[in-house]
Amino acid sequence: MGNKSDLETEREVNKEVAKNFAKENNLLFLETSAKNGTNVEKIFQILSEQILAKIDAGLIDPDHELGIKRGKEITKEKEDDKEIPLDPSPQI
Repeated sequence: MGNKSDLETEREVNKEVAKNFAKENNLLFLETSAKNGTNVEKIFQILSEQILAKIDAGLIDPDHELGIKRGKEITKEKEDDKEIPLDPSPQI
């Protein structure tokens, strides 16, 4: 992932060189810019999906991997004070 894509005039690595490096090393290539929001949400979505796929494949154990933790189930109180889950899927 390359950041500060909004600073094209200050680029230190040619875009094609970076793309080729990523391809040759089986890496994701995506340029982002926090300043203008380019691809910021997209990179989080892609990485989240990749992490979840690795959890589902058994390649990552969220109970024993550093930095990856299951979130608490989010609940919402109903009028009768019973709690119901908003999203039953595990959170990272």
